[in-house]
Amino acid sequence: VSGNLLVGQDITHAGDADTKITFGDDAIGFTAGGEQLLTISEAGTDMVTVGDGGDVDFRVRTNNDDNTLYVVGSTDRVGIGLNGPATTLHLKDSDVTIRLQRDDNSEAGTIEFAGAGGAIGASIAHDVVGNDLVFDVFNGSAIEESLRLGGYGSGTNRQVIVLSGTTMHAGAMQPRESADIAFFVSGTIRSTNT
Repeated sequence: VSGNLLVGQDITHAGDADTKITFGDDAIGFTAGGEQLLTISEAGTDMVTVGDGGDVDFRVRTNNDDNTLYVVGSTDRVGIGLNGPATTLHLKDSDVTIRLQRDDNSEAGTIEFAGAGGAIGASIAHDVVGNDLVFDVFNGSAIEESLRLGGYGSGTNRQVIVLSGTTMHAGAMQPRESADIAFFVSGTIRSTNT
C-alpha cells in the first residue's frame, strides 16, 4: 500500500476471524482468539486498557526478569518478580525491599490500614520530627498513637515508647508527663544500666 490505508472498522487476520484490529470513534481495539486484549482510546481521557473485563493476564518483561510485573486476571492479584502471586500484592526477589521516599523532608511517609468502608484503623508513619517511627491504632472512637521508636535523628537518647491511656500527644511522651503511660524505655545505643 502506498499512501493511506482507509479502513471502515476491522482489519481481520485471514482464516482467523476472531483475531483482528477494530477501529472505533477515537478508539482502537486489538483482539486475539475472541478476547479483546488491548484498547487504546481518547474520549475525554486518554486511556490504554489491558483486557476487556475477562480473564486476561498482563505481563511486563525486562532484561533480567520475565515477570517484572504480572497481573493475574482470574484473581485480580499483582506479582512483582513472579507470575503466581499469593496475595493482592506479592513481591519476590533475591533481596526484596520496598521504599517510600518523600519529595521533601518536611513531609511524613505513611502506610495506612483501612476497613471496608475506607476508615483508617491503623497507620505506621515516618514522622517529620526526629525521624521517629510512629504506630497509630483505632481506640474505638479515634486514631491514637500507641508506639513510637524515637530519638534517632535528633541526637537525643534513642527511645522506645509504648503509650496507653487517653489523649496521648507529643507533650505526654515522658513518664513524668503522664501517669498512665504503660511502658517507657530509653537509653544510649550499646549502653547498659541506663
